[in-house]
Amino acid sequence: MAEHERRPATPTGGTERTGSFPRRRQHDAAQLPTLRVVAGADLLALYTIYPSERVQIGRDRTSSLQLSDPSVSRHHAVLSEVQGELILEDRGSTNGTSFRGRPVTSPVALPIGEVFYVGEVALRVDPMSVDEIRHLERLAERLRLVARDPLTGLLGRAWLEEELDAVVDRAHVRERSMAALFVDIDHFKLVNDTWGHAAGDAVLREVAGILTSTVRETDRVVRYGGEEFLVVLVDCPQEAVLLAAERIRVAVATHGWEVRGLGPKSLTASIGGASLAADEDARSWLARADEAMYAAKRSGRNRSVVAKARSAA
Repeated sequence: MAEHERRPATPTGGTERTGSFPRRRQHDAAQLPTLRVVAGADLLALYTIYPSERVQIGRDRTSSLQLSDPSVSRHHAVLSEVQGELILEDRGSTNGTSFRGRPVTSPVALPIGEVFYVGEVALRVDPMSVDEIRHLERLAERLRLVARDPLTGLLGRAWLEEELDAVVDRAHVRERSMAALFVDIDHFKLVNDTWGHAAGDAVLREVAGILTSTVRETDRVVRYGGEEFLVVLVDCPQEAVLLAAERIRVAVATHGWEVRGLGPKSLTASIGGASLAADEDARSWLARADEAMYAAKRSGRNRSVVAKARSAA
């Protein structure tokens, strides 16, 4: 979850509902209108709304509530408090904002407690106490740490287990093309054996940097295990998979390593890719990409191999 500076939540009143926006009362515990993710990526991410505030929602780091889901645009939507009402607006996003099953094409009043969607992420505004807010922030931070690989900072296997099935299901519903790339560093064991595990760890961190800088912001990069990485490419048709794999392979092969003992262009990667077939599940999809990666290894390493397109069963 993106961290944002928050003004101290110090009022001593509770809430009295006026229209859709809670108003504080002096004799009850504080209740603050809080925008939070209730389903999808960035689950539990939240932002407390203050009177007359204009809350920006999107992937851009300047957003009040920054989301990472690829279905969310950089500047996706705005939620404003206007004379006691919450007003929701779409900002010309790619995948749209919806409320009560309809696209938001003009400003709409948003009642407290009702779910709306930015892209594929479900959000809701709830009145919450300061203690509730702090509890959810701590929980979200714990989940964020679990989902990240501590060495590279990339997404870890926990993300695959918790999110990938839902990502695949949404791709099928929206008929969006996706591809998976398995990236394996060639002869990585020699790095550990020759220069030690500290050098090996440094290589893995540099590979993580190469991958994140080579793919798009909407794609996902996962530390799969050991020296193996998984890249999930969104909106990537079959004919573009090999191009994406080759960009990564060349970037690794031509990299100027900053690890002691390694000269420039001293490591390579073998890459296997597969496009998600219609109605295919995540396990089958990744298995085909993994097999393509092993085919690249068998054919001499420092190669990209893409599995043939598979028809729906």
